Amino acid sequence: MGKILAVILICVFGFSSRLFVFQSQHPDTDELFELRHLQSTKWADTLKRTTFYGDHTSYPGEYLIHWIPMRILNMFEKPTDLSYENGTISLTKKQCWILAVPKITVSLLSFYLFWLLCGSLLKTTLGYFTAFIVFTFNSTLIYHSFSLRPYGILPELAIINLFLATRENQGLKFAMFHGAVIFFTCISHAYGILIAFLPMIYFWWKRHQNIVFWIVPALILWAYYASYNTFGMTPNKAQSVVNTFQFITKENFLNGILDTVFSGSVLTIAALALVIKGAVSAPRRDWMFLLALVIIPLTLIILVDIKTSYWIHPRQYCWIIPALALWCGRMADKCS
Repeated sequence: MGKILAVILICVFGFSSRLFVFQSQHPDTDELFELRHLQSTKWADTLKRTTFYGDHTSYPGEYLIHWIPMRILNMFEKPTDLSYENGTISLTKKQCWILAVPKITVSLLSFYLFWLLCGSLLKTTLGYFTAFIVFTFNSTLIYHSFSLRPYGILPELAIINLFLATRENQGLKFAMFHGAVIFFTCISHAYGILIAFLPMIYFWWKRHQNIVFWIVPALILWAYYASYNTFGMTPNKAQSVVNTFQFITKENFLNGILDTVFSGSVLTIAALALVIKGAVSAPRRDWMFLLALVIIPLTLIILVDIKTSYWIHPRQYCWIIPALALWCGRMADKCS
């Protein structure tokens, strides 16, 4: 009972931090840029691979997520003035919160699913605490939670996909639901294919054969939208070509990456001490978990950003942090 209460306290603090940051620091200019495109987009536009809703974002997931709240706010019929002048915008905080409702709802669900993941992947109270501290207090996740950009939903999709991938064969209905989640993930962002399929590859023995029904169309649609940017093989001149190392410099690259994925409170630093101690005796399977769900996607994202002349920015890989937190919890298990 004490473990549950302590985790609830951590979650309340972490979720409150997300609410406070959204209230005080959002929307930013990138969010306004996306909203300007969304409110001028029609349903038919989502079928065009040339429609985009922000830098590097040509996937229709954001439109589908925000369609209902934007309809409620009448933003399609009467587009809101989203210009930023004299430090103020016409978009009210009430409108911002209404737009964020879908992502807030999914975020609440992800906290619960993260708890269930801890139950299936971790063994000790120390492991639970470590995982939740790394996940809950991460400043990158806190800032991007609920944001009116694709990055506001990617960590949650990562948790949902990982949770579904860890479930033993649950039958046809479960396979169809899992497939639908994969489908939506693949049309939400260019990195949706990594978010959806890396957990499935790692937990390959738990798959139901009927999930193939969704995998094929998901891959086809992902490839259709990705082809607009030649699958990340050339600079994305249609949207933006920028200084790749503007936010994380070459001179401080490794420290910059580690700072963003482990950023957080003093509690996070204390938890990392346990992680380092546990990693010394970690079995091969634990290292494979880290490789498949953290190192490989992070490396691929960095390589694509370099190839396409796009920013290496924490928002692009913030979705690997929940898996990293679980791995940290597994390392802490070894210290008990």
